[in-house]
Amino acid sequence: HKYVPSVHNRHHTQGIITQTARTHHFPLPLLATAEQLYLSALTQGWGPEDDCVLVRLYLPPSQPHLVATQAGHPSSNNNNNNNNPSAIHHNVTWETIRDIMIAVHMAAITEAMAFCQFLDVDVELMYDIVANAAGNSKVFGEFFKGMQGKGWRVEGLERGGEVVGRL
Repeated sequence: HKYVPSVHNRHHTQGIITQTARTHHFPLPLLATAEQLYLSALTQGWGPEDDCVLVRLYLPPSQPHLVATQAGHPSSNNNNNNNNPSAIHHNVTWETIRDIMIAVHMAAITEAMAFCQFLDVDVELMYDIVANAAGNSKVFGEFFKGMQGKGWRVEGLERGGEVVGRL
């Protein structure tokens, strides 16, 4: 049976981790925020759905296709993108959103691995677990080793520094 990264499963797992962090008085602000987003999704009845439904929390119920519309997706019938397929709104581009997401993932790596070290969890084991999980991220795989060698910092990582520099 294949693991499905449902809202319920993610919230449950994150709840265990945030409770452990609270017990040890270890701050995990990104994870705590994500836990609250998953809780909000659960209250909407989205528990069994794939965790990508979280984007719905930010969309008006009357406009479920707003992301595609703002992105100028071909099926959205939106002609207000000024012929620039990467323009979304207010000069925010898909590249900017990608860079923000990469930066958030790098911050999450820092937060998670600092907590692993605090708990004396083998970070190589944690890498193997996360890298082979259903919710693995390309960013995690790309930046983990470089960040590990720099004390979980982004400074000095060629691509990571470029991403942060653009923001």
